[in-house]
Amino acid sequence: MKKIIITPADEFNIDFVVDYVLKCNFKTYSEIQYEKTKARYLKLLKSKSYLCFVAMIDTKIVGYVDLDIRKSDCLSTIWINEIYILKKFRHLKIATRLIKHAERFAKDLGFDAIYLNIEPEKVECLKLVEKIRFKYVQYILRKKI
Repeated sequence: MKKIIITPADEFNIDFVVDYVLKCNFKTYSEIQYEKTKARYLKLLKSKSYLCFVAMIDTKIVGYVDLDIRKSDCLSTIWINEIYILKKFRHLKIATRLIKHAERFAKDLGFDAIYLNIEPEKVECLKLVEKIRFKYVQYILRKKI
C-alpha cells in the first residue's frame, strides 16, 4: 500500500472537491457552473468557518472530508459536511484517516466533539462511524407534505 498523505485543500487541489460536488448535483455541468462553484469554495476556504482536507496517494487526490464551524449565541460546533473517497480506493481506511485527521484538527481548535449527519441509506458510512465510536445524539425525522 502506498503512503496516504492528508493535506488542507487549497486553490491548487480544490478542483477535486468542486468536480465531485457538481457531479452529485448534475450529470453534466457547464464551465460557468464550474467556475462559480470553484469561486464559492475558494471563498469558503478563506473563511474561518470552513475546512477541507484531501487525501492523496502519490500526487493523486483520492478523497476528501470537509467541515463546517457553526456558531450560535451560546455554542460553537464543528460538523463533518461530507466524506468522499473514489470508489477504486474505498476499503483502504482512507475515510477513517480523514475523519481522524478532522478530529485532531477540531481538538486543536478547542472543540471537544465533532458532529455529522448521515442519511439512513448510507449503510457503509454508518458502519464506519459507529466503528470509530460516533454515538447517536439526535434523530431527525422528516415527513413529506
